[in-house]
Amino acid sequence: MLPIYFSLGGTERPAAVAVGRLATETSHYAQLAEPLLGRATLLTPAIARVIGPTLILALRPSCGAPILANSRKYRDREESLLNELCGAIEDYADEHRLSLAVVGITPRDQALTKVLRNRDYRETQGYPAAELDVCWSSWDGYLMHLKVNRRKTIRRETKAFNVAGCKIRVPARSEPLPRDLYTLLQEHYQRRNRRPAPYNESLLEDMRQNLPNNSRIYLAEMNDRILGFMAALWKDDTAAAAYIGIGQQVRAQNFFVYFNFIYQLVRDAPPLGLKRILFGSTVYDAKRLRGCSITPTCLFLRPAGGLTRLASRPVLAMHRRWYQRKFRHLLCS
Repeated sequence: MLPIYFSLGGTERPAAVAVGRLATETSHYAQLAEPLLGRATLLTPAIARVIGPTLILALRPSCGAPILANSRKYRDREESLLNELCGAIEDYADEHRLSLAVVGITPRDQALTKVLRNRDYRETQGYPAAELDVCWSSWDGYLMHLKVNRRKTIRRETKAFNVAGCKIRVPARSEPLPRDLYTLLQEHYQRRNRRPAPYNESLLEDMRQNLPNNSRIYLAEMNDRILGFMAALWKDDTAAAAYIGIGQQVRAQNFFVYFNFIYQLVRDAPPLGLKRILFGSTVYDAKRLRGCSITPTCLFLRPAGGLTRLASRPVLAMHRRWYQRKFRHLLCS
């Protein structure tokens, strides 16, 4: 699915922007079905049939709100700009008889949440997100921020990684990326999501060339053999562990590759000026042990048909209560 972009105030320095993708086939509905159903992907065709063609406003990977206003320049007009842009998106959806879904909204997105509620979108809870607030200035400061047993776990994992002869490095901009990174990305995504990754082969190189000051690729190696990679993206003071590829055999060898990627990004956070790192919506307990907090997310839905819109209210209300019970132990601790 190719992205569809919306903007207010031109394309050079827009006042507000949004990005979405049109879902018309069952495989396109993943960004909507996963926040609603988690790994119960067998129900995705039912969602596709009920709500029909849908414009899904969501970032890929999920690391922020898909509708944004330039709050720095238009701080006093943020809400009105978001309202105007949402109206334009709805006009587009109505013209093409599309449902609308807005995915990945967090409590920080107060203005957007208010706008969507006032525009009578149906609201439910999505999968929570793991976030790490950077409140230290060094690796030792990060460790001291944690409880003693958690520090021991991290030291044990970094030691096992090093004893195995593994290392993490950032390739120079002039260094060609290894060809098998895309294969690792595809295999890792397929294992986690049970479907092919929606990325093309030029993704990582395009990211590196087009975002040289806002991206970094980490390679994990052992004896010149690539074990995996992680690509991080950031804007202002917020970063996301956006793309990850770790081989199946490496995971079985238990070199703690994934968590050592996290630790390397933690080390790099202070010099990059980062205040928050987004780590996605999996293995919550393991990420909490490493200092992450778990943040709730919301999903807003605007079905195209009046009858479907009416019927969706009690269904999403039940779904919201179900998720609140399901993730209570994470969000209340």
